[in-house]
Amino acid sequence: MKLENPAERIKILLNTYIFFRIDDDKADGEFESGNPQERLEYVISRMDATRLSKWDTNRAVDSITSEVLELASKVGIEKELRKCLLIIFESLVFDAKRINDYRESGKREFLSRFSLVDNYFRLDSLGTGQAMMLIFGDRPEEASPETINACVDFSDAVSISYTPRDLIEDIRS
Repeated sequence: MKLENPAERIKILLNTYIFFRIDDDKADGEFESGNPQERLEYVISRMDATRLSKWDTNRAVDSITSEVLELASKVGIEKELRKCLLIIFESLVFDAKRINDYRESGKREFLSRFSLVDNYFRLDSLGTGQAMMLIFGDRPEEASPETINACVDFSDAVSISYTPRDLIEDIRS
């Protein structure tokens, strides 16, 4: 299968990675200490901006997101990609809310295995996996079993790699 518009698709992939790294780091307080409630509100505002295409012109990350969706529109995947992005934002809100709740209560809550697996499944399999399929020319609903299995394997690898890192960060904070 020949991939149409490969340059645009690579730019969508790279820019999506860039803005989600920025948003994830901001939500987790990686490069900005700030108030956890403000970080939670930031992630929610980014999710709303992405849902409604109402961009904050003073926020560079909104310009990147807007460009991603414009490119996605050119290659015919904007509607589906937007859904995937919103799923990933839901996962960021989950993490930001968890951190905010801890900061407000002072009590560390250990989430159930189901809650954590569900969150990783939404982020990795549904959000990231489907977005990757779209960017590389495969509609998730039409994906071959091999493509779906590759996305599940990718999801598992991401989950395994982030779990120890997040656990160490949670223990330190």
